[in-house]
Amino acid sequence: MGYSVAEHIKLTEDPKSLITKGVANTLQMGSPVAELVPATTVSQLEVKGLKVQSLPTIGNRRLNATYSAQSIGTVEPISEGLFIVGGPVNIDRVFLETDGLVVDPVKFQLQGKADAMAYELNDVFINNDEVTNKDMFVGVKDRIQKGSGSVNEYTSGGQLIAAQDPATATEGLDITSDDASMQAFLDYVNALIRKMPKNRKAGKRAFLMNEDLLDKFTSVARRQRLLDVTRDQYDREILTYRGIPMYDIGEKADQSTKIITNTETGGSAGGSTTCTSMYLIQTGDEYLQFIQLGPFKTWPVGPVTAELGTVYTQWMVEWVVGLMLINPRCIARLSGLIAA
Repeated sequence: MGYSVAEHIKLTEDPKSLITKGVANTLQMGSPVAELVPATTVSQLEVKGLKVQSLPTIGNRRLNATYSAQSIGTVEPISEGLFIVGGPVNIDRVFLETDGLVVDPVKFQLQGKADAMAYELNDVFINNDEVTNKDMFVGVKDRIQKGSGSVNEYTSGGQLIAAQDPATATEGLDITSDDASMQAFLDYVNALIRKMPKNRKAGKRAFLMNEDLLDKFTSVARRQRLLDVTRDQYDREILTYRGIPMYDIGEKADQSTKIITNTETGGSAGGSTTCTSMYLIQTGDEYLQFIQLGPFKTWPVGPVTAELGTVYTQWMVEWVVGLMLINPRCIARLSGLIAA
């Protein structure tokens, strides 16, 4: 069974894990991905599994007769690697020997590292591909794009929807320009939901988008009285549509560049240069999950002497993690939306 980053830390019996728990909470609060996608602990750096391509058919028979012809269904082997994320944090010894600091210098810098990891995790989860960074897992954008129109190693194909303006039948839908566009947008969102696995079981769904699209989605859903508001474990307001929470995936580590931009290009792959996208994911043990070698960790390395004789106390922050799709229909993308 998979747990979120913070839940894994809560389950540890290590009484010295207080700093790790604090840093893990910082990571989870800064990353909707770390909060939404459960992580399952494995014991290898490459994990193998099976993905269902087609279900077996069911036959019938009469009493004392044989079954009618039927297929056994098809499965496909899949494999995912694990990647090492994190790095060292150096705290100058002078900070550790200074009284009167209003913050703990170790906790402060470790939480800063966790904040940076949250930005990176959000970005990689959406945008990474095998060319951009071979040392991290492939993100959902590339997995969906490679499956567009055909079955591939990631999705079942057809998990990409390109929105069109209802008046011109061309890609690029300004979702709040008029009533017809708002209705068309909701039709596309409902079509996106239908891309998800029909049998939800214990899976959880979530919309991921940028803040501009979230604002317009909220406006349209509120006008149609389809918007609900809940609160998460940190007492933050969470907007939902048809019971599915809606999240702003945020910015990259520079804290200014949107992870999902408003300038996507590439026809059905992303719309005109004024378009953006939203993603729908379904997480859980049988759907989308992180795989990890163990829970998120922090530990002290000890004194380190750098160049020119500066002495640091060094800590390490590390998570060995990968991303695995068990069900090929558990991620989908709606592109061609104009939100800014």
